[in-house]
Amino acid sequence: MITGIAVGPVDVTVVRLDDPPATELDGWEDMVEISIVAAGRVHAVGMEDPPPADGRLDRDGPGWYRLRIHAAGRDIAYDSVVDEPVEKYLVQSWPAPPESPRALSLSPSALATVAARRSNPPPPRRAFVTPEWETRERERAFLARENLFRHSPQGQSDPDAPSRQ
Repeated sequence: MITGIAVGPVDVTVVRLDDPPATELDGWEDMVEISIVAAGRVHAVGMEDPPPADGRLDRDGPGWYRLRIHAAGRDIAYDSVVDEPVEKYLVQSWPAPPESPRALSLSPSALATVAARRSNPPPPRRAFVTPEWETRERERAFLARENLFRHSPQGQSDPDAPSRQ
């Protein structure tokens, strides 16, 4: 997720569902959906905090999930440092086959950001992957996962996590 603030806390609520929820804005400014594939446990985590006990996004273990992400308040303190949350997010997840990303609702500032990205696309990515890059990425992912589970409520590594090799 991309926040409006530069640094500080935001309120995030994670809800796991069995089926897609009804589309209701109810005060949310932005609402988008994306698909993710979970190879194991997937948690919503912050930059500095350990994962919350109720922040798990996967309900049934490995497989495809759909995420609906709601956002409000991203323009209140844009690019600022805050001590108290001014932004709130709701992340809903449910098992679903993969689909293309979808914007259900976008605020004027989010629309402007999308338009700017379309007019200035990022440079093309490398068309090939070297063995050295794969090794570095595997090591980086392993270390990130170990750090995540070191802070898990159980205080131990994920038994379903792939090995370091």
